[in-house]
Amino acid sequence: MAMGKSVIASNTGEAKSVIDDGIDGFLAGDKNSFIDKMRILSKSQGLRQDMGKAARDKILRDYSLARAGNRLLDIFINHGR
Repeated sequence: MAMGKSVIASNTGEAKSVIDDGIDGFLAGDKNSFIDKMRILSKSQGLRQDMGKAARDKILRDYSLARAGNRLLDIFINHGR
């Protein structure tokens, strides 16, 4: 996602809390779903580009080192009393 690429991930664990299915990647529940999502992406360069851009924007906005640092600072300042 950080590289601006569309992704397909398993619909389990952290992936389902990071990826907005159909927006910045695809979530797949089984082998056939993975195959279907791969076909969709392989047929649409525009969709790959749009998802990739949305994925990169999300990572920079929500998961960057600066964002993580600010969250950690907030924990120390507001919860360390």
